[in-house]
Amino acid sequence: MTTKRETILAQIITSLAGTTNVSNRIYRSRVTPLAKGEMPCLIVEPLSDTPTLGISVYQWSLRVRISVLVKGTKANSPDKVADSIIESVHSKLCTDPTLNNTSLDIEASSVTWELIDADQASGIVSMDYIIRYQTLPTDLTN
Repeated sequence: MTTKRETILAQIITSLAGTTNVSNRIYRSRVTPLAKGEMPCLIVEPLSDTPTLGISVYQWSLRVRISVLVKGTKANSPDKVADSIIESVHSKLCTDPTLNNTSLDIEASSVTWELIDADQASGIVSMDYIIRYQTLPTDLTN
């Protein structure tokens, strides 16, 4: 069986299919370098998962980061290039806050920008979300 956490992370990737300008370049916890043709892309990774014991259930707060990696152009800085992707990601996630009934709620937490001087200007926009879900105290799959 798979934990609810893994089910939620898989559902996030499914929900992000068709994100503006990204195609199928959506990676889970990627740690290998990207090739030039792999941008723009999204990287989905868990950051933390904090339980609170309720009445016979754990209430979890899963912090997930979705990073948008882009190359800029002479006409557009990386943050401008990323803007339509950011809007698409947010819309896709928040349209169904239960993530196809795998969670209770999703909440935007923070957005940060990092601009990088590479062979051409690049940028990483990190969008953090808190996803709430619950499990039984003795079973992380249910």
